[in-house]
Amino acid sequence: AIKEGSITAQTRFIFQVEFCTAERPSGSLRGSSDQYVKVMTDLRERSKQILWEYNTRVLGNFKFERWGTNQELMTSPTKPRIGACEVSLSWQHRSSVHSVLVHSKIFSCRWPNTELICKTLLSELPVQYHDIRFMADSASDRIPPVGVKVTLRMTEGRDPLGLLAEDSVVTTDEDGVAAVSLPVGEYQVKMEHAALATEEFSYAVCTVQDGRYEPFKRVVLQPSLRDDEIKISLSWGARPTDLDLYCVTPSSKVYHKNKYDDMANCRLETEGRNGFGPETVTIRKMTHGEYMDNTELGRGSHCHIFVHQYSDDGDIMNSGAVIKVLTQQGCIYQCSAPQVGAGDFWDAFSLDLLSLQVNSRNKLCPSEPQFDVLPEHLRPTKSSGPDLGVAMKDAKEQVVQEVDPDLEILVARRKSAMLLHSFQDYNGVR
Repeated sequence: AIKEGSITAQTRFIFQVEFCTAERPSGSLRGSSDQYVKVMTDLRERSKQILWEYNTRVLGNFKFERWGTNQELMTSPTKPRIGACEVSLSWQHRSSVHSVLVHSKIFSCRWPNTELICKTLLSELPVQYHDIRFMADSASDRIPPVGVKVTLRMTEGRDPLGLLAEDSVVTTDEDGVAAVSLPVGEYQVKMEHAALATEEFSYAVCTVQDGRYEPFKRVVLQPSLRDDEIKISLSWGARPTDLDLYCVTPSSKVYHKNKYDDMANCRLETEGRNGFGPETVTIRKMTHGEYMDNTELGRGSHCHIFVHQYSDDGDIMNSGAVIKVLTQQGCIYQCSAPQVGAGDFWDAFSLDLLSLQVNSRNKLCPSEPQFDVLPEHLRPTKSSGPDLGVAMKDAKEQVVQEVDPDLEILVARRKSAMLLHSFQDYNGVR
Protein backbone atom coordinates (compact mmCIF):
# COMPACT_ATOMS: atom_id res chain seq x y z
CA ALA A 1 0.00 0.00 0.00
CA ILE A 2 2.90 2.35 0.73
CA LYS A 3 4.35 1.85 -2.76
CA GLU A 4 1.13 2.58 -4.66
CA GLY A 5 1.88 6.28 -5.03
CA SER A 6 -0.65 7.54 -2.48
CA ILE A 7 2.13 8.88 -0.24
CA THR A 8 4.09 12.09 -0.79
CA ALA A 9 6.72 13.90 1.27
CA GLN A 10 3.92 16.07 2.72
CA THR A 11 1.68 13.16 3.82
CA ARG A 12 0.58 13.20 7.46
CA PHE A 13 0.83 9.81 9.14
CA ILE A 14 -1.21 8.44 12.01
CA PHE A 15 0.08 5.51 14.07
CA GLN A 16 -2.92 3.79 15.70
CA VAL A 17 -2.11 1.62 18.70
CA GLU A 18 -4.78 -0.73 19.97
CA PHE A 19 -3.61 -1.81 23.40
CA CYS A 20 -5.27 -3.89 26.11
CA THR A 21 -6.55 -1.84 29.06
CA ALA A 22 -7.68 -4.76 31.25
CA GLU A 23 -6.31 -4.64 34.78
CA ARG A 24 -3.18 -6.71 35.23
CA PRO A 25 -2.17 -8.84 36.96
CA SER A 26 -5.48 -10.47 37.82
CA GLY A 27 -6.84 -13.96 38.34
CA SER A 28 -6.88 -14.69 34.60
CA LEU A 29 -4.41 -12.17 33.15
CA ARG A 30 -0.66 -12.10 33.62
CA GLY A 31 1.89 -9.36 33.12
CA SER A 32 1.61 -5.61 33.71
CA SER A 33 -0.71 -3.04 32.20
CA ASP A 34 2.22 -0.62 32.08
CA GLN A 35 3.93 -2.67 29.37
CA TYR A 36 1.05 -2.03 26.97
CA VAL A 37 1.11 1.72 27.61
CA LYS A 38 4.90 1.71 27.19
CA VAL A 39 4.59 0.56 23.56
CA MET A 40 2.63 3.68 22.69
CA THR A 41 5.05 5.92 24.60
CA ASP A 42 8.07 4.32 22.91
CA LEU A 43 6.47 4.66 19.47
CA ARG A 44 5.98 8.39 20.05
CA GLU A 45 9.64 8.83 20.98
CA ARG A 46 10.99 6.66 18.16
CA SER A 47 8.89 8.38 15.53
CA LYS A 48 10.21 11.77 16.69
CA GLN A 49 13.80 10.55 16.49
CA ILE A 50 13.74 8.41 13.32
CA LEU A 51 10.89 9.97 11.34
CA TRP A 52 11.75 13.53 12.38
CA GLU A 53 11.41 14.82 8.80
CA TYR A 54 7.80 13.67 8.52
CA ASN A 55 4.52 14.68 10.09
CA THR A 56 3.53 11.81 12.42
CA ARG A 57 1.11 11.35 15.30
CA VAL A 58 0.38 8.45 17.61
CA LEU A 59 -3.16 7.62 18.80
CA GLY A 60 -3.95 5.18 21.57
CA ASN A 61 -7.26 3.26 21.26
CA PHE A 62 -8.65 5.74 18.73
CA LYS A 63 -9.35 5.21 15.04
CA PHE A 64 -8.36 7.82 12.47
CA GLU A 65 -11.40 8.77 10.38
CA ARG A 66 -10.21 11.69 8.24
CA TRP A 67 -8.85 15.21 8.25
CA GLY A 68 -11.66 17.75 8.67
CA THR A 69 -12.31 20.76 6.45
CA ASN A 70 -10.27 22.94 8.82
CA GLN A 71 -7.52 20.31 9.02
CA GLU A 72 -8.67 19.11 12.43
CA LEU A 73 -8.02 15.46 13.25
CA MET A 74 -11.27 13.43 13.16
CA THR A 75 -11.20 10.24 15.27
CA SER A 76 -13.50 7.75 16.96
CA PRO A 77 -12.82 5.67 20.10
CA THR A 78 -12.19 1.94 19.78
CA LYS A 79 -12.75 -0.88 22.25
CA PRO A 80 -9.46 -2.74 22.67
CA ARG A 81 -9.35 -6.53 22.66
CA ILE A 82 -7.92 -8.57 25.53
CA GLY A 83 -4.16 -9.05 24.98
CA ALA A 84 -4.08 -6.72 21.99
CA CYS A 85 -1.06 -4.57 21.18
CA GLU A 86 -1.69 -3.86 17.50
CA VAL A 87 0.05 -1.13 15.52
CA SER A 88 -1.36 0.16 12.25
CA LEU A 89 -0.43 3.11 10.04
CA SER A 90 -3.06 5.34 8.44
CA TRP A 91 -2.95 8.34 6.14
CA GLN A 92 -5.28 10.28 3.87
CA HIS A 93 -4.64 10.78 0.16
CA ARG A 94 -7.11 13.25 -1.30
CA SER A 95 -10.46 12.04 0.06
CA SER A 96 -9.43 8.40 0.62
CA VAL A 97 -8.12 7.05 3.92
CA HIS A 98 -5.53 4.26 3.67
CA SER A 99 -4.49 1.95 6.47
CA VAL A 100 -2.01 -0.91 6.81
CA LEU A 101 -1.42 -3.24 9.77
CA VAL A 102 2.21 -2.91 10.82
CA HIS A 103 2.34 -5.34 13.76
CA SER A 104 -0.10 -7.66 15.55
CA LYS A 105 0.70 -9.07 18.97
CA ILE A 106 -2.43 -11.20 18.86
CA PHE A 107 -1.27 -13.11 15.76
CA SER A 108 2.51 -13.04 16.32
CA CYS A 109 2.48 -13.41 20.13
CA ARG A 110 5.34 -10.88 20.20
CA TRP A 111 5.61 -7.34 21.41
CA PRO A 112 6.08 -4.64 18.73
CA ASN A 113 9.64 -3.46 18.05
CA THR A 114 8.98 0.26 17.72
CA GLU A 115 12.48 1.09 16.45
CA LEU A 116 12.26 -1.53 13.69
CA ILE A 117 8.80 -0.30 12.71
CA CYS A 118 10.03 3.31 12.27
CA LYS A 119 13.22 2.35 10.42
CA THR A 120 11.33 0.07 8.03
CA LEU A 121 8.84 2.83 7.30
CA LEU A 122 11.66 5.33 6.74
CA SER A 123 13.17 3.10 4.05
CA GLU A 124 9.84 3.07 2.18
CA LEU A 125 8.97 6.77 2.35
CA PRO A 126 9.80 9.41 -0.30
CA VAL A 127 12.91 11.42 0.46
CA GLN A 128 12.11 14.72 2.15
CA TYR A 129 13.55 17.96 0.74
CA HIS A 130 14.07 20.77 3.24
CA ASP A 131 13.69 24.50 2.61
CA ILE A 132 17.08 25.92 3.57
CA ARG A 133 18.02 29.61 3.68
CA PHE A 134 21.61 30.85 3.53
CA MET A 135 21.75 34.42 4.85
CA ALA A 136 24.77 36.55 3.99
CA ASP A 137 25.87 39.49 6.14
CA SER A 138 28.71 41.90 5.50
CA ALA A 139 31.07 42.43 8.42
CA SER A 140 32.04 45.89 7.15
CA ASP A 141 28.76 47.79 6.79
CA ARG A 142 26.01 45.47 8.13
CA ILE A 143 24.01 45.87 4.90
CA PRO A 144 23.29 42.40 3.43
CA PRO A 145 25.24 41.93 0.19
CA VAL A 146 23.12 41.29 -2.90
CA GLY A 147 24.23 38.77 -5.51
CA VAL A 148 26.41 36.54 -3.35
CA LYS A 149 27.04 33.33 -5.30
CA VAL A 150 26.32 30.26 -3.16
CA THR A 151 27.69 27.00 -4.58
CA LEU A 152 26.70 23.67 -2.99
CA ARG A 153 28.13 20.21 -3.58
CA MET A 154 26.67 17.12 -1.89
CA THR A 155 29.45 14.97 -0.39
CA GLU A 156 27.22 12.42 1.35
CA GLY A 157 23.55 11.55 0.87
CA ARG A 158 21.16 10.84 -1.99
CA ASP A 159 19.14 13.00 -4.36
CA PRO A 160 16.52 10.66 -5.86
CA LEU A 161 14.64 13.43 -7.66
CA GLY A 162 17.82 14.71 -9.29
CA LEU A 163 17.18 18.29 -8.19
CA LEU A 164 20.83 19.01 -7.44
CA ALA A 165 23.52 19.35 -10.06
CA GLU A 166 27.08 18.35 -9.22
CA ASP A 167 27.56 22.00 -8.24
CA SER A 168 24.25 23.72 -7.51
CA VAL A 169 24.33 27.52 -7.56
CA VAL A 170 21.91 30.04 -6.00
CA THR A 171 22.38 33.78 -5.38
CA THR A 172 21.27 36.04 -2.53
CA ASP A 173 18.38 38.49 -2.98
CA GLU A 174 17.99 42.06 -1.69
CA ASP A 175 17.72 40.73 1.88
CA GLY A 176 20.94 38.76 1.52
CA VAL A 177 19.05 35.44 1.46
CA ALA A 178 19.57 32.50 -0.93
CA ALA A 179 16.92 29.74 -0.84
CA VAL A 180 17.44 26.12 -1.83
CA SER A 181 15.73 22.75 -1.25
CA LEU A 182 18.07 20.06 0.08
CA PRO A 183 17.64 16.43 1.15
CA VAL A 184 19.36 15.03 4.24
CA GLY A 185 23.10 14.86 3.64
CA GLU A 186 26.51 16.48 3.96
CA TYR A 187 27.50 19.44 1.77
CA GLN A 188 30.45 21.68 0.94
CA VAL A 189 29.38 25.30 0.53
CA LYS A 190 31.24 28.21 -1.06
CA MET A 191 29.96 31.81 -0.83
CA GLU A 192 31.56 34.35 -3.20
CA HIS A 193 31.17 38.08 -3.79
CA ALA A 194 33.34 40.49 -5.79
CA ALA A 195 33.83 42.90 -2.86
CA LEU A 196 34.14 40.32 -0.08
CA ALA A 197 36.40 37.47 0.89
CA THR A 198 35.23 33.99 -0.14
CA GLU A 199 33.83 31.81 2.63
CA GLU A 200 33.94 28.00 2.42
CA PHE A 201 32.47 25.62 5.00
CA SER A 202 30.80 22.26 5.58
CA TYR A 203 27.04 22.13 6.06
CA ALA A 204 24.75 19.29 7.09
CA VAL A 205 21.02 18.72 6.83
CA CYS A 206 20.48 16.19 9.61
CA THR A 207 18.25 15.38 12.55
CA VAL A 208 17.17 17.99 15.05
CA GLN A 209 18.34 15.62 17.78
CA ASP A 210 21.82 15.63 16.24
CA GLY A 211 22.00 19.34 17.04
CA ARG A 212 23.17 20.46 13.57
CA TYR A 213 19.84 21.20 11.90
CA GLU A 214 20.05 24.82 10.75
CA PRO A 215 17.28 25.71 8.28
CA PHE A 216 18.56 29.28 8.53
CA LYS A 217 22.35 29.37 8.10
CA ARG A 218 23.79 32.83 8.67
CA VAL A 219 27.24 33.55 7.22
CA VAL A 220 29.23 36.73 7.87
CA LEU A 221 31.36 37.68 4.87
CA GLN A 222 34.48 39.69 5.55
CA PRO A 223 35.93 42.44 3.34
CA SER A 224 39.11 41.57 1.52
CA LEU A 225 42.15 42.14 3.74
CA ARG A 226 45.59 43.52 3.03
CA ASP A 227 48.59 41.29 3.65
CA ASP A 228 49.44 43.04 6.95
CA GLU A 229 45.88 43.07 8.36
CA ILE A 230 44.19 40.79 10.88
CA LYS A 231 40.44 40.87 11.42
CA ILE A 232 38.75 39.48 14.54
CA SER A 233 35.03 38.92 14.04
CA LEU A 234 32.33 38.06 16.60
CA SER A 235 28.91 36.79 15.47
CA TRP A 236 26.08 35.15 17.41
CA GLY A 237 22.34 34.39 17.44
CA ALA A 238 19.26 36.44 18.29
CA ARG A 239 19.96 36.45 22.04
CA PRO A 240 21.64 38.18 23.78
CA THR A 241 20.83 41.25 21.71
CA ASP A 242 24.08 42.98 22.65
CA LEU A 243 27.52 41.39 23.00
CA ASP A 244 30.62 43.60 23.04
CA LEU A 245 33.97 42.57 21.58
CA TYR A 246 37.10 43.76 23.41
CA CYS A 247 40.68 43.75 22.12
CA VAL A 248 43.41 44.56 24.64
CA THR A 249 46.49 45.58 22.65
CA PRO A 250 50.00 46.10 24.06
CA SER A 251 49.09 49.80 24.42
CA SER A 252 45.37 50.13 25.24
CA LYS A 253 41.92 48.53 25.34
CA VAL A 254 39.81 48.84 22.18
CA TYR A 255 36.04 48.52 22.62
CA HIS A 256 32.83 50.53 22.14
CA LYS A 257 34.06 53.45 24.30
CA ASN A 258 37.56 53.53 22.82
CA LYS A 259 37.30 52.50 19.17
CA TYR A 260 40.84 53.40 18.06
CA ASP A 261 44.38 52.63 19.10
CA ASP A 262 46.73 54.33 16.64
CA MET A 263 49.83 52.93 18.31
CA ALA A 264 48.72 49.32 17.66
CA ASN A 265 46.88 50.21 14.44
CA CYS A 266 43.74 48.68 15.93
CA ARG A 267 40.14 49.81 15.41
CA LEU A 268 36.65 48.62 16.25
CA GLU A 269 34.81 48.73 12.91
CA THR A 270 31.28 47.41 13.43
CA GLU A 271 29.00 46.91 16.42
CA GLY A 272 25.89 44.73 16.74
CA ARG A 273 23.14 45.68 19.18
CA ASN A 274 20.14 43.90 17.70
CA GLY A 275 21.40 40.35 18.00
CA PHE A 276 23.47 38.36 15.50
CA GLY A 277 26.36 40.86 15.22
CA PRO A 278 28.86 41.02 13.74
CA GLU A 279 31.29 43.01 15.83
CA THR A 280 34.69 43.29 14.18
CA VAL A 281 38.13 44.55 15.15
CA THR A 282 40.93 45.08 12.63
CA ILE A 283 44.53 45.18 13.82
CA ARG A 284 47.82 45.26 11.95
CA LYS A 285 50.38 42.49 12.14
CA MET A 286 53.45 43.39 14.12
CA THR A 287 56.85 43.69 12.43
CA HIS A 288 60.04 42.41 14.02
CA GLY A 289 61.19 46.00 14.62
CA GLU A 290 57.95 46.87 16.43
CA TYR A 291 58.34 43.73 18.49
CA MET A 292 61.81 44.82 19.59
CA ASP A 293 60.48 48.27 20.50
CA ASN A 294 57.71 46.72 22.59
CA THR A 295 60.21 44.46 24.31
CA GLU A 296 62.26 47.49 25.36
CA LEU A 297 59.11 49.01 26.86
CA GLY A 298 58.35 45.83 28.79
CA ARG A 299 55.45 44.81 26.57
CA GLY A 300 55.12 41.82 24.32
CA SER A 301 53.44 41.20 20.99
CA HIS A 302 50.07 39.83 22.11
CA CYS A 303 46.55 41.17 21.87
CA HIS A 304 43.96 39.66 24.20
CA ILE A 305 40.36 39.01 23.14
CA PHE A 306 37.33 38.83 25.39
CA VAL A 307 33.57 39.45 25.14
CA HIS A 308 31.16 41.16 27.52
CA GLN A 309 27.42 40.51 27.58
CA TYR A 310 25.98 44.03 27.71
CA SER A 311 22.24 43.21 27.50
CA ASP A 312 20.28 41.29 30.13
CA ASP A 313 18.55 38.85 27.79
CA GLY A 314 19.89 35.35 27.11
CA ASP A 315 23.42 34.24 27.98
CA ILE A 316 26.75 33.72 26.24
CA MET A 317 26.78 29.95 26.72
CA ASN A 318 23.61 29.48 24.64
CA SER A 319 24.18 32.35 22.20
CA GLY A 320 25.77 30.32 19.40
CA ALA A 321 28.56 32.91 19.38
CA VAL A 322 31.69 32.35 17.30
CA ILE A 323 34.90 34.39 17.16
CA LYS A 324 37.04 34.11 14.03
CA VAL A 325 40.56 35.33 13.33
CA LEU A 326 41.00 36.14 9.64
CA THR A 327 43.93 37.10 7.46
CA GLN A 328 44.37 37.48 3.73
CA GLN A 329 44.78 33.69 3.60
CA GLY A 330 41.37 33.10 5.25
CA CYS A 331 40.27 31.98 8.72
CA ILE A 332 43.30 30.89 10.76
CA TYR A 333 41.46 30.28 14.05
CA GLN A 334 37.96 30.22 15.46
CA CYS A 335 36.33 29.38 18.79
CA SER A 336 32.74 28.90 19.89
CA ALA A 337 31.00 30.14 23.04
CA PRO A 338 32.40 28.22 26.03
CA GLN A 339 30.35 25.64 27.88
CA VAL A 340 32.36 25.96 31.11
CA GLY A 341 32.38 28.62 33.77
CA ALA A 342 29.77 31.26 34.64
CA GLY A 343 29.43 35.00 34.24
CA ASP A 344 28.88 37.78 31.72
CA PHE A 345 32.49 37.80 30.44
CA TRP A 346 33.96 35.38 27.91
CA ASP A 347 37.75 35.22 28.16
CA ALA A 348 38.50 33.87 24.67
CA PHE A 349 42.19 33.86 23.68
CA SER A 350 45.42 35.78 23.13
CA LEU A 351 46.89 36.28 19.67
CA ASP A 352 50.59 36.84 18.98
CA LEU A 353 50.66 39.66 16.41
CA LEU A 354 54.12 38.62 15.23
CA SER A 355 53.82 34.83 14.83
CA LEU A 356 49.97 34.62 14.67
CA GLN A 357 50.05 31.87 17.30
CA VAL A 358 46.93 31.60 19.48
CA ASN A 359 46.77 30.86 23.19
CA SER A 360 43.20 29.70 23.86
CA ARG A 361 41.48 30.14 27.25
CA ASN A 362 37.81 30.01 26.14
CA LYS A 363 36.02 30.22 29.48
CA LEU A 364 33.32 32.29 31.15
CA CYS A 365 34.18 34.42 34.15
CA PRO A 366 32.20 36.69 36.50
CA SER A 367 34.39 39.79 36.08
CA GLU A 368 36.39 41.49 33.35
CA PRO A 369 39.68 39.71 32.53
CA GLN A 370 42.69 41.84 33.39
CA PHE A 371 45.72 42.36 31.13
CA ASP A 372 48.64 44.75 31.32
CA VAL A 373 48.72 47.64 28.86
CA LEU A 374 51.28 50.35 28.20
CA PRO A 375 51.29 53.03 30.93
CA GLU A 376 49.60 56.32 30.00
CA HIS A 377 52.79 58.39 30.02
CA LEU A 378 54.45 56.07 27.47
CA ARG A 379 51.60 56.27 24.92
CA PRO A 380 51.68 58.69 21.98
CA THR A 381 49.68 61.89 22.37
CA LYS A 382 47.01 60.60 19.97
CA SER A 383 46.45 57.01 21.03
CA SER A 384 42.69 56.81 20.62
CA GLY A 385 39.68 58.35 18.98
CA PRO A 386 38.55 61.97 19.49
CA ASP A 387 35.61 61.00 21.69
CA LEU A 388 37.68 59.31 24.38
CA GLY A 389 37.86 62.45 26.54
CA VAL A 390 34.06 62.90 26.61
CA ALA A 391 32.07 61.64 29.60
CA MET A 392 31.27 58.07 28.52
CA LYS A 393 28.83 56.63 31.04
CA ASP A 394 25.85 57.15 28.73
CA ALA A 395 27.74 56.99 25.44
CA LYS A 396 26.46 53.59 24.39
CA GLU A 397 22.83 54.40 25.23
CA GLN A 398 23.01 57.57 23.12
CA VAL A 399 24.44 55.73 20.14
CA VAL A 400 21.75 53.08 20.44
CA GLN A 401 19.11 55.73 19.70
CA GLU A 402 20.82 56.70 16.43
CA VAL A 403 19.83 53.62 14.49
CA ASP A 404 19.39 53.77 10.72
CA PRO A 405 15.61 53.34 10.17
CA ASP A 406 16.23 51.39 6.95
CA LEU A 407 18.45 49.00 8.89
CA GLU A 408 15.72 48.59 11.55
CA ILE A 409 13.21 47.64 8.86
CA LEU A 410 15.63 45.16 7.32
CA VAL A 411 16.42 43.52 10.67
CA ALA A 412 12.72 43.27 11.53
CA ARG A 413 11.90 41.75 8.13
CA ARG A 414 14.61 39.12 8.41
CA LYS A 415 13.63 38.23 11.99
CA SER A 416 9.98 37.89 10.91
CA ALA A 417 11.01 35.54 8.10
CA MET A 418 13.00 33.43 10.55
CA LEU A 419 10.09 33.23 13.02
CA LEU A 420 7.63 32.32 10.25
CA HIS A 421 9.88 29.56 8.90
CA SER A 422 10.45 28.17 12.42
CA PHE A 423 6.67 28.19 13.08
CA GLN A 424 5.98 26.37 9.79
CA ASP A 425 8.71 23.82 10.45
CA TYR A 426 7.35 23.19 13.98
CA ASN A 427 3.85 22.62 12.64
CA GLY A 428 4.92 20.31 9.86
CA VAL A 429 4.38 22.81 7.04
CA ARG A 430 7.13 22.35 4.45
